[in-house]
Amino acid sequence: MPADKWYTGQASWFDPWDHNVYFSAIGWGKRGGLLFPNLYDTQSEKPMFVYTAYTLIGKLTGFLNISNQLSFHLAAVFLTIILTIVIWWFLGVFIKEKKEKIISYVILIFGGGLGWLFFPQLILPDLGQPCFTLESAFRRPHEAISLSLFLLAIGFFWQAATMKKNIYFFWGAVSTFLMSLFHPYSLLTLGVVFFTKYFSVLIPFGLSAIAWFLTVGRSLINNPGFSGLLFQVQKSPSPLMAVLGWGVLFPFTLIGLFSKTKTDEDSFFKTWFILGWLIIYLPFGFQKLLIRGLWFPVVILAVKGMSWLAKKFNLNYLPLVMIVIFFTLPTLFYTSIRRLTESADNRWIYLTKEEGKIINYLRLNGKDEQGVIASYRVANIIPAVTTKRVWAGHEFQTPDFKQRIQIVNKFFSNEMTEKEGKSFLTKAKITYVFFNPDEREVAQSENLKYKFLKPVVKRGNIVLYQYEKNN
Repeated sequence: MPADKWYTGQASWFDPWDHNVYFSAIGWGKRGGLLFPNLYDTQSEKPMFVYTAYTLIGKLTGFLNISNQLSFHLAAVFLTIILTIVIWWFLGVFIKEKKEKIISYVILIFGGGLGWLFFPQLILPDLGQPCFTLESAFRRPHEAISLSLFLLAIGFFWQAATMKKNIYFFWGAVSTFLMSLFHPYSLLTLGVVFFTKYFSVLIPFGLSAIAWFLTVGRSLINNPGFSGLLFQVQKSPSPLMAVLGWGVLFPFTLIGLFSKTKTDEDSFFKTWFILGWLIIYLPFGFQKLLIRGLWFPVVILAVKGMSWLAKKFNLNYLPLVMIVIFFTLPTLFYTSIRRLTESADNRWIYLTKEEGKIINYLRLNGKDEQGVIASYRVANIIPAVTTKRVWAGHEFQTPDFKQRIQIVNKFFSNEMTEKEGKSFLTKAKITYVFFNPDEREVAQSENLKYKFLKPVVKRGNIVLYQYEKNN
């Protein structure tokens, strides 16, 4: 770590702003309950059944006296091991040829597309989109749990359909319901994939959707503090971008797709690939999220395509496989190297030492849940490492974020009168004002003019003010 920097606790490849929400939920679990209040909104009071995996992680690791970030990373390691075991079991359900099972396993876990070749001029989904490969599931605990449950549901329902045993149907239904608590839109993927093969599974899918709405969805809609989680718009990559994201695997996936089907399992993965690819372009705001799990039929069909090609043209199968694996590995190495060598100027990873000292002051002083306003990036980090809330710190987590950040900028620009400034801080339930170089750039001033702000700590050119209502 650079000597003049303060490490935020993460070098996340995907969405560091979301990771800070997860860290904040872990912190809440250590000091609060399982239900999570929105720490990115000082005016939100009603806790919700969201981010419960992280509040639980906080409770389970609270006795260790470690940071929220370390709790997160330890959980990610443990749940990654669980996920790799589930993937091995899942492949065993569908692939009887041991060689194909091992090759599929290796590519699924370590493989990627051509993103490394074009980044950063062109960001392909294998490098720029969570859930496109398994990269994100190995980094984020809740995705590891959700994907494990998704695979368990598919595997159990397949066994129920082929073996005619109700116990598998029961466990498939349980897995489906638990998965819906994390990613309810994955129910659509399961329904589309299974309805042609096993119509009965639509019953637990429908019941899970209803149960999710009654336990979580209805409250989300009625709670403005979390409404952004439901109504965000995330568009899927174009078909060309998806093909490039699958890289050298895609031609072999097509070969596997159009080769003559030998087994019901082959037909299932063909159906999954075709319908799974189509539904990510349905006119839903969350369409991008429907790609979760599509990596499995892509890889499995590619492995079967390589097997068919080797037999058809009398090729040596293993050298062909090794060449393909060789060209799928650069994505993993590329992201690992980029994370290790990221510039010290990346303020999602490093803040200045002075900023870190003031954040530590907030962590050690004052009361829990006191409100803070700061520039967007610092505000995003504060709930992750302290027990304080922020008024505007996350585009989707903070209600009316764009409007709020404009008000924050107006405040930092000294454009409010004393009366307006006091009214704003009082209504927003603010105790502290964090004034650093980001805010100075907005304010075009070295200080804030408001008389009701009292400097409580200063480190270099960073000042933490406290709002005194009686001034």
